[in-house]
Formats: sequence, C-alpha cells, structure tokens
Amino acid sequence: MKKNSLFLFYLISSLPFQVNATLQEALDSIKEEDYTFALKELNRLIDVEQNEEARYQLGRLYENGWGVEQDSDKALQLYKLSAENGNENSALKLGNAFYMGRGVEKNYADALKWYKISAQKGNYAAQYNIGLMLEEGTGVKKNIIKAFEYYKKSGEQGYGPAQYALGKMYLKGEGTPQNFNAAIRWHKLAADQGDFDAQMDLAKLFSNTSMRGLPYSMTGAHTYYNLVSAYATTQTLKDEASLRREEITKKMKPEEILEAQRRAQKWHKKSRSESIPALQGETFLDEDIPQKKSNSSKAEQEQIELTVKTDKETMLVAAGIGRKELNDAIKKNDFRPILTKLENTASSGNVIAQIALGDLYMLGQGLQSDESTALKWYTEASKKNNPIAFFKLAPIYCEGNVVDPDLAKCYMYVLLAKKYTDDNSAPFIDETLKMLDDSFDLEIRQTGEKLADEYNKIPENQQSQGLLAKIKSKFEKKDEIENDLVKETNKTSDSDDFFDF
Repeated sequence: MKKNSLFLFYLISSLPFQVNATLQEALDSIKEEDYTFALKELNRLIDVEQNEEARYQLGRLYENGWGVEQDSDKALQLYKLSAENGNENSALKLGNAFYMGRGVEKNYADALKWYKISAQKGNYAAQYNIGLMLEEGTGVKKNIIKAFEYYKKSGEQGYGPAQYALGKMYLKGEGTPQNFNAAIRWHKLAADQGDFDAQMDLAKLFSNTSMRGLPYSMTGAHTYYNLVSAYATTQTLKDEASLRREEITKKMKPEEILEAQRRAQKWHKKSRSESIPALQGETFLDEDIPQKKSNSSKAEQEQIELTVKTDKETMLVAAGIGRKELNDAIKKNDFRPILTKLENTASSGNVIAQIALGDLYMLGQGLQSDESTALKWYTEASKKNNPIAFFKLAPIYCEGNVVDPDLAKCYMYVLLAKKYTDDNSAPFIDETLKMLDDSFDLEIRQTGEKLADEYNKIPENQQSQGLLAKIKSKFEKKDEIENDLVKETNKTSDSDDFFDF
C-alpha cells in the first residue's frame, strides 16, 4: 500500500492556521481603540487592494482624530475619492457635509446629488435624508408622495427614523392612503429601537377613544408611558408621560396595571437589523412585503460554502467564531475561549461546530492535542450523515493512532462521504477514492463497500416497532392539532397583538 500518498489529503488539511488581517479586523480594532493596528491595516487595504471601504474608514479616523491628528480636510479628501469610486458610506458623508455646510459651503443641490448616489446603492440613511428633503421641500420641490417612497425604502431596511416617519404618514394619510394598522406597526418598529417620540405617539394612539378605527389598549398605552417616563432623554417628555400614565391608571384594573408594568420591565431596545419588517413574521395590512426567514445567527453573517477541503480557519468561522476572535486566539496561542464557545454550540447538536471542535482537538493549536476527543466529535457529526465528518474520519481509521487500523472502515467512510456529498465536494472525494482504489487490495475495498451498504440500515427486528411508532405519532399529532384548535378558539381579538413582549 502506498501509505505516503494515502495520507497526503489528511496532512494537507492539518496544516497550521494562516490568518491574514481583514477589513473586519480593522473595524474591530477601531472599536477596541487599537488605532495602530487599524491604521496599518486600512492603509494596506487601500494600497494593495484599492479597498474603498477601507478608505472611508480611514477618513473616519481623520475626521474624529482617532489615532491620528484630527484633520477634517484630509477626511473630506478621502471621502470624496472613495465616493467617486462608488462607496455609498463616503457619498453619504459628502452629502451630509454639503447639507450642513461642514468643511464646505452649504449646498443642497450637491447634498442631494451625493445622497442619491448613496441611496441608489441601498444606503438607508441616504434614502431617509432624501425623503426628509422631499417632505420639507429643502433645496428641492416638495413632493410628499416621493418622500413616502424614499422613507419606505429606508424603513424596510430597519432604519428607525424612517419607520417613525412612515407611521406618521400612514396615520395622517399623507403621501399614502390612511391606514391605522400600518401606522401602528411602523410606529412600533421605531419604538422598539428606542425612539421616544414613537413610543409617546403609540401610547396616545392606544389610549385614543375619539378616533374610529384605532386599536384601543389601556395596557399598551400604560406600557409605553412607562418606557418614556423612565428612559426619555428630555425631562419635558418624561414629565408628560408620567402625567398621562397617572391619568389612565385611574381607569385601569389592577391586573391591567401589573401586566403593563411587566411588559415595560421586559422591554429591551432592538437594533436596526432586528427591526427589519420583513423579518418580523408579521403581515402589514395593505403592504406587499415579502416574508423572509430570519437567519439563526446575524442577519449580515458571512456566507460560507463548505466542502470536504474547507480549511480549519474557515470551518471555525462557519461555526460562529469571528475572524478577529480567531486572530486573537492565534496571537495568544490560547484557544480556550473559542473551545468553550464551540462546546456549547456543538453540545446543542450543531454539526459544523462539532466538526470544528474535532479540527481543533486534532490540530492541538492553543490547546493540548487530543485525537480521541477529535474522533468523538467527528463521529457525533457523522450521525447526521455529514460528508465532511465522514471524510475526516477516514484517515483516522487508515492511520490507526487512536483506534486499531481498519482500512476497510477507512474506505467505507470515503464511500459514505461520496454518497452524501454535494457537487462542490464530489471532485475531491472522487480523487481520494481513486487514490485508495490504486492503494487498497480488492478484498479491503469489497469489505468497505459492504460496510457502507449496511451503514444506517434499520435492523429487521426494529422495523415493526418503527411502523407502530409512526402510527402512534399520527394519533398524537391529531391530539396536538385538536388542542391547538382549542387554544385558537380561546384567543381574543385584543389589540395587544401588536406587542411581542
């Protein structure tokens, strides 16, 4: 057997991490006030990759005097060059400069020009700013319908000020037909992000009995008056909310007051990405907004296509480890924080985290190498028929460091990887199979094929039990459906549906 060539695919995948600094690392360093690293990396990205986002971030450093002497002129030069090369954030900065007359002479036409360049690329702040100019007629002919369109583009991306503006327009029927349900929902999206004006308006809307069509909820009103009186940034607003709360408290039942207080205590401020209407699982009345499923992780999570040849760094990132977090672990040669994070995720059944854990233990970088534990996690991942896990198990059985050498099992795992793989991994697996076919005797290959055929088969004595289990589950499912119908029947049409506390 040609052992050296046999383990080539295993040794290549076990090389130490090689991590290059990225733009995200530079951004993380700015947050951590590590400006020395940020400056070095941003300049590298500009010089080597002509990265316009890096040029914009360098402009921010000069604008704010972070790690360099503050230089507004230098910042504007960087913004202008970056914007001319298509960077939406720099175009927004230039628009703001012309709108407010900062570093340049105030010029609404130039402000609108740069806002439009930024907005065309989907920048939600620029879209809102154009909407504001159109609504107020600032430097442009007033157009309330166009303003609504720009606010909507921005609001659909979760931008709180635009959402509040939309709520007011739906309430008054300005730029769009009047729609109280839509008004309440857009107000709520802005209120969830801590907009005190939106919270105050919501409280007034919920306690309004004079306008037909508005939902009436004293509990809802009390909740938002509580939030404004506790968190508003101006004393005037706090005092008004407290006074109005006391007025409606006299009309409420004790249990309603307790419920309102509970909701206010449970409330937490949401981010813009959490306030994108299409991810709320709610249908806006008369709004044609496509419903999207929210990713279990961050909405702006890095998209990674995994194959059996994916390097260990990328596998860790796919498992939820940040590149900066990984870079810090490599610098300190200490993977214990990452290990703890991965173990929690892997224990909950995440296959990618299980494979990443196996990689860490197999390599032993930043922690003691433990091939037995690596085997455990690869095996756990293989129970979900994951081709990457199968592919990583194969060389362990070929080499036999932590198990008795078993070439037939090694061959079996490569066959299983091929059986369950996708088009992206198939060429690598075919190449490995060809290598093994040239290296292994016919008897070993036939035994491996037999093991692969028998893998995951249900024993005959369990087949009847499985059939009974299926029949039983149907009856249980029927009971669940009937119970759900009872629950639905008991639901009221209270306007508190607008809350998700």
